[in-house]
Amino acid sequence: MPIFIAYVPLCAGFRLTGTRIKIVIPNGSMVPLLPETTAVTRRAGERGTRVGQHTGGVGGVAEAASASRTAVLEERYRGRLPGSLDDLVGPGHGTVQLPLHVAWSGQTAFNLDMPKACMHMYRIVLAEGQRDDVAAYLNRDLLVGQWPVLRNLVARMVRKAWEATFPELAEGQPATP
Repeated sequence: MPIFIAYVPLCAGFRLTGTRIKIVIPNGSMVPLLPETTAVTRRAGERGTRVGQHTGGVGGVAEAASASRTAVLEERYRGRLPGSLDDLVGPGHGTVQLPLHVAWSGQTAFNLDMPKACMHMYRIVLAEGQRDDVAAYLNRDLLVGQWPVLRNLVARMVRKAWEATFPELAEGQPATP
């Protein structure tokens, strides 16, 4: 079943009709927020079920959405990887100023000579950087040296993508889920 993402105009409202949520357009018409075959329920006293929560069984919409989201994110992270670790030619010391499309929330300047700041920058670049950013801001030697700790700070999908592509990063590391 396809997953629908609705972009709702700011002037639209939501209305709960029975067990379906519908978007109320300013002209008064109502459009289902989810396909009619998707149940959105609210049962009094039932734990874990809220308005807007999908309640499908095995193979339901929630599981399909989760599986497809995971696959999309894994592919996205694999696409950001360099051809080899030798392509990581970023600075090995000094202060680095990340562009806003990479460090879009909070700190943007990092002193690579301070281990915590360096690790923080690497975590941001691994999570948010595109292929060119990864190659320009990460240094091969720093990444390999920090990986035993850094691998526990990044998302599981990021870690899996890097360690699957570059087995030298995973060598000697404990197995993690």
